[in-house]
Amino acid sequence: MILLIRKISLHNIRSYKENTEIVIPAGTILFQGDIGCGKSTILSAIEFALFGLGDVDGNNLLRSGEKKGSVLLEFQVNNNNYQIFRSIIRRDKKVTQAEGYIVDADVETTYSVSEMKSKILKIININEKAQTRTTSVIYRYAIFTPQEMMKQILSEVPEKRLGILRRAFNIEEYSTVKKNAETFLDWSTGEMRVNFGITKDLQEKETSLYELNKKVGFLTTDVEKDQVKISELDKKTKQLKENIDSLKPKQVLVLQLQVSIPLLNNTIERNQNTLKQEQERFELLKGELDSIITKEHLVEKLKPAYERYISLKDKLKELEPTVKLHDIAEKEKTKLEQFIDNERRNLESETNKLTEEKKAELEKLEREEKSIKELSVLEEKELSLKKSISELPTLRERSSNIESLISKNRAEGLTMEEQISKKQKEIEKVISIGEGAPCPTCRQKMSLSHISKVKAEFDQEKLGVGEHIGYLNSTITTYEDKKRENKILIDNLESKEEYLKAIQREIGKLTERKNSIQRSKKTLQIRELRINENIQNLSKQNYSLEKRGKLSQILKEMAILTKAKELYTETEQTISKPEFDRIEFRYVENLQEIKRKSKIEKEIQDVNISIDALKIEINSDERKLHENETLFNKNKDAIRDLEVLEDTMGSLEKEMSEIRQRISGRRSELKILESNLHELEKEVKDKKARHQNMQIFQQTNNWLEQHFIPAVQDIERHVLQSINEEFNQLFQRWFAILMDTGDISVEADSNFTPIITQSGYSLSVNSLSGGEKTSVALAYRLALNTMLKKIAGMDNALLILDEPTDGFGKEQLIRLRQVLDELKSAQIIMVSHERELESFVDKIYRVTKDGNQSRIEVVGYN
Repeated sequence: MILLIRKISLHNIRSYKENTEIVIPAGTILFQGDIGCGKSTILSAIEFALFGLGDVDGNNLLRSGEKKGSVLLEFQVNNNNYQIFRSIIRRDKKVTQAEGYIVDADVETTYSVSEMKSKILKIININEKAQTRTTSVIYRYAIFTPQEMMKQILSEVPEKRLGILRRAFNIEEYSTVKKNAETFLDWSTGEMRVNFGITKDLQEKETSLYELNKKVGFLTTDVEKDQVKISELDKKTKQLKENIDSLKPKQVLVLQLQVSIPLLNNTIERNQNTLKQEQERFELLKGELDSIITKEHLVEKLKPAYERYISLKDKLKELEPTVKLHDIAEKEKTKLEQFIDNERRNLESETNKLTEEKKAELEKLEREEKSIKELSVLEEKELSLKKSISELPTLRERSSNIESLISKNRAEGLTMEEQISKKQKEIEKVISIGEGAPCPTCRQKMSLSHISKVKAEFDQEKLGVGEHIGYLNSTITTYEDKKRENKILIDNLESKEEYLKAIQREIGKLTERKNSIQRSKKTLQIRELRINENIQNLSKQNYSLEKRGKLSQILKEMAILTKAKELYTETEQTISKPEFDRIEFRYVENLQEIKRKSKIEKEIQDVNISIDALKIEINSDERKLHENETLFNKNKDAIRDLEVLEDTMGSLEKEMSEIRQRISGRRSELKILESNLHELEKEVKDKKARHQNMQIFQQTNNWLEQHFIPAVQDIERHVLQSINEEFNQLFQRWFAILMDTGDISVEADSNFTPIITQSGYSLSVNSLSGGEKTSVALAYRLALNTMLKKIAGMDNALLILDEPTDGFGKEQLIRLRQVLDELKSAQIIMVSHERELESFVDKIYRVTKDGNQSRIEVVGYN
């Protein structure tokens, strides 16, 4: 994975007020300026853009007095470009993050704070948990460590340091697994203790279960005896019930008669009242019928005048369709006249517009025909230049071939030099050992004469190789001369080729213009024809012919329809006179009353029928009342006999009820005992299961304590030891380069605690000078950087150093250059106030502060 920073834009971040944009190229970059000018703010802004605030207080990032700040970072991962935008907002006294966005493949996506951090970790391929309140551990140690944290790792408590490095090296899972196993041990031991307390009375519970089963059996027998008694009493009650049932019909009859006799009395009285009302209604209906007969005579008298009025109204309805046709024709006539007039105006307007366009087009054609006169001259130049550059592909191929020959000869020379150098070291080693040294070829022990012979053969071979390398260098020089000559020819022809392209572009423009002129001439001809056609149509009124024909036809139709409309108006005035309105009202009103005649006659007939029916019903009810009273007196003693039998039945039912209650009580008790029995069986079953679980827990705990946890500890120790060995080599190497002195040495113990010794005596970090302390911290930091990049699968791409030279002398600053060269990082961003660093960086940014605002300018390239 290769991560490179491309550009960063800051707005209201610490001392950067306005939108400050910094383009950051590959190579070694230096942000140089005085202490407190705002250099480290750039590094903090990069970290904020990638991972958010983390453990940083937002008040330390947002510019004082501002409510909102933002950072836009452009970066590249494996040649894929990304943009990330984050902002912070001040609300009251608290500064918080707002939503941001990421641009991936030109697609902008908005994320929440936590989602954004997860997405960035995925993009830059850092394998760690996304936690919004902490920054990336791997980023802090593998890419960028703030200045104040550079030396903190050296003086950290060993346990805390090791915990941080476990997280950074991504091996904290071993510690987590061990803790989880120990947690399980504690839990399972507690479970075993609980289960022991629960199962210690298992035998006692099993005895109780046996006794309870026996008691349930006794109660079941008692319930069965009571059910036999119930059966005997039930037979007696059935016999009594048969006797009672035989008397029940008489009881029902007496009760029915007690109800029906008063009802019959009421019915007779009610029908007599209804008969009186119907007789009164008959008299009223007879009076209404006499009134209707009088109105029949009046309607017959008004009928002739009313029929004339209706005839006139029918005439109006007959004429209405013709009048509507006249109105429609009138509207259509107006519409057609307007259309014809509009058509004339449109033709005149179009003719004027076409005339103006024709005039403008003629003027434009005249100008463009003048501009294409030089087309033929340019075409001749094109032919000449094409002929001149025809040799360019051949020259380019020749240049490529020469370059290949130079590379081939150089590679051959380097290979021969490496082989001679390797053999030189082997010969020197043999000579230093002397007689008995192993032969470089056959690995047998060599005599002095054999050594002399091998050395002589090597000297002869070295001489021959030197001569051949000289020949190769001479050949390379010859080829380079030819390459330069060929390049001069290519450059000359390429300039002509560029000129040819410019001419061809101009020819294309003029050719297109020529074609445009031809198209314009054709358009002019079409316009001319259209103008002449419009003028002719206007003069002869040869337009809207269809509409003119329709208008003529409508005028003919209107001449016929006008007479009908006049007759409609005359008839309408006649029937609107007041006398016709009064005749219609009186005739219709009386006619409505006459229509009620048949209804009244029907009602009179119905009333007569109702009166006759009521008289018959009253006579029938009086006969039925006499019969019911006789039957009641005959059967009323059956009720007293029935009461005696029912009392006896009640005594038997009471005895049965008492037995049933006893059965119910015993069954309730039996139900409780069975429930207790079920609970006790469940409890015994649970205790047996817990007893079995205790045995399983015991086996699991033994395996965890004796096998699993020791195995995890061994694996973690071996992994840490492997990392520690490689880390120590890097730590000692970087320190040796930075200090270049033999009396102070460093190493890291198994907990990665730095051990410093001088002349065999241990030293504390605090006893070192400023430069020595910085060298230890930087060497430790770079060793961590290298190891973490390797473990995280990150290539030597980006490295950020914040004031890495605190306390360094000039010689250490020079040696820092060697360290940076050996790191081979594609991009190194340094922040420092040391001007001596300017000599070995690729680009320098000067950071200055004017008042309370920082500014950045590019001051040099190397």
